[in-house]
Amino acid sequence: MEVIARYSNRCDQGERILEVIKMVPERSSEAISRTKKQIQRRLSADHVDDLVAAFQGGAKVTELATAFGIHRDTVSQILNRAGIQRSAIKLNGPTVDRAIELYRAGNSLAKVAPLVGASPETVRKALLQACVDLRPRSGCK
Repeated sequence: MEVIARYSNRCDQGERILEVIKMVPERSSEAISRTKKQIQRRLSADHVDDLVAAFQGGAKVTELATAFGIHRDTVSQILNRAGIQRSAIKLNGPTVDRAIELYRAGNSLAKVAPLVGASPETVRKALLQACVDLRPRSGCK
């Protein structure tokens, strides 16, 4: 008899369920905001021509991406489809001499790079080709 009483419906179960339901927070009246979808921008033929002309005029890929509201990879793809050959920036004689001078004055590759209009890696390669002994990076032993 005790087992039957223990496992049979209890009269206070309804009250317990109501207490649990009251614990759940109420839904807000605001709509659930979802993550915005990525906007696909398609440039018109005129815009593509403008982009190619701007690049040939000396604009950088990142500048064009910002100006046209597209990703830099998209700019690269457009230039590739247009048959534009792009090459890595190489330092010429006077620029290499300037980079060597700045580096030997104690500047780091990161500080020399923007002064000569190249990346730190490009400056490093140019200095190595010019047989300049590079200092170890700070923090490296």
